[in-house]
Amino acid sequence: MAARLATSSPSLVVLATAQPSPPRTAKSKPSNAMRANASNSSATVSAAAAAPRTTSKPHSPSTPRPDAAGRFGAFGGKYVPETLIAALTELEQEYAKAQADPAFKVRKIVDGDGKKERRRRCTRGTTNKEKNPTPSSLPPSTPTHPSIHPLKAQFESILKNYVGRPSPLYHAERLTEHYGGAEVWLKREDLNHTGAHKINNSLGQVLLCLRMSKKRIIAETGAGQHGVATATVCAKFGLPCIIYMGEFFIGRREFFFRFFGFFFFRNKLSLFLHSLSTSSFSLSNLSLSLFPGAKDMERQALNVFRMRLLGAEVRPVHSGTATLKDATSEAIRDWVTNVETTHYILGSAAGPHPYPMMVRDFQSVIGKETRAQCYSQWGQGQLPDVLLACVGGGSNAMGLFHEFVDDSQIRLIGVEAGGEGVDSTKHAATLTRGSPGVLHGSFSYLLQDEEGQVIDPHSISAGLDYPGIGPEHSYLKDAGRAEYAAVTDQEALDAFVRVSRLEGIIPALETSHALAYLEKLAPSMPKGSRIVINCSGRGDKDVNTAAKFLNISGGIEE
Repeated sequence: MAARLATSSPSLVVLATAQPSPPRTAKSKPSNAMRANASNSSATVSAAAAAPRTTSKPHSPSTPRPDAAGRFGAFGGKYVPETLIAALTELEQEYAKAQADPAFKVRKIVDGDGKKERRRRCTRGTTNKEKNPTPSSLPPSTPTHPSIHPLKAQFESILKNYVGRPSPLYHAERLTEHYGGAEVWLKREDLNHTGAHKINNSLGQVLLCLRMSKKRIIAETGAGQHGVATATVCAKFGLPCIIYMGEFFIGRREFFFRFFGFFFFRNKLSLFLHSLSTSSFSLSNLSLSLFPGAKDMERQALNVFRMRLLGAEVRPVHSGTATLKDATSEAIRDWVTNVETTHYILGSAAGPHPYPMMVRDFQSVIGKETRAQCYSQWGQGQLPDVLLACVGGGSNAMGLFHEFVDDSQIRLIGVEAGGEGVDSTKHAATLTRGSPGVLHGSFSYLLQDEEGQVIDPHSISAGLDYPGIGPEHSYLKDAGRAEYAAVTDQEALDAFVRVSRLEGIIPALETSHALAYLEKLAPSMPKGSRIVINCSGRGDKDVNTAAKFLNISGGIEE
């Protein structure tokens, strides 16, 4: 029997097809997804889900992560419908070629009105005439000065000149003074174009999309930052873009019309609601009492507008809890249907292989810059004592950690969303309270009940409101290389205010979870030690959410 990804949606697409289940451990519960048989024989689980914890270096620098089967130890793999195997294989192969073939170039030719594009591939076997076409060989109405860049060079050039990298490594002096222990340093990903780390991955994947000649982009988003980043790069390269985002209606009048309209006015109401949720909506609809508020769309209304302003179509997702989990399921459902023409820009270091590896690699620029900046600002060979990052799906944390995994003297700490407390039912602390299973095409830790059904997560932060985790984080946890802790909604709000007032930096609520952990970590460390925190996003998008819990002076309401 195949596993469904959420119990709340009877029509949910099956994303875990059969693979032999791993041996059960004390930490492992028999999820439905784990009971299924394998459709991809190369993606078998060959080891227990948990390995003994160790304080020594878990692997040598030469050990590949992941292995050839796309596994990080027991975690990872491809648990997807057969329809997607070919697409994932193509993506894996094209990504490998892009890394290994510096002669591959993307030629972008834009016609006079700037709307249509033609691209030609140039490889070592082409002639000079083919590499540099004369005006007579070009299509009519095209300029004679196309831009030609090797793929890697183009990626790095756009990161520098468009995204604004490198992002600074900033000494938070007042936070350091406040805690009186270790020095606090912030890796300022919030200063990137679009306001978060997400654009690093979106940019890399859209360049791969162009290489594969895909004509349509889809993506999922929770906090909206990945959606904005994807809409941004699609606008830059002239690609159509569809963003899936969780939605639920709020307010008495909306509930009344939705509930009764289903029975009496279903057709007319559906047309009306569809007109409000498409990219062609009128701005005046924002003031209507029937505007479809969303659990993610409502609390991230600013980012919804930004995506639509950039030309993306934002499709509300009503199923399940209408959050990131359900948006991801809907995006994969779309991908299964339109796999020939569509590329799915997955936003986190999760999902089936090669996404965890690929997203991590695109985000690893964060850690590479951090190492160089540590040497530059502290002295050659000087490294931090602790790296700290919030963890939802895990992309920003892996982007910082990956460069330093083999530096075993550095502590790697990920901070999850503790919600109303990890002993309650309202949290998203996957590694703290979860167990191994399959979600969204990958074997990793997730929140599930005794029957193996996914438990709905909770967090004040839309970007951490996810019941799974990237497989490499699960591997690092069970190998003892990384530590994971949880921070409550209240603690994150306290940090949101504290950092704003002490440093003049309004952090995202996601980042605020990592900053909140400083309360426990920094005072316990000796003076002169150093903590580097990935400041993964800015908090403009979260001010409306935070305002509901803060009084007019900025203090926390009881």
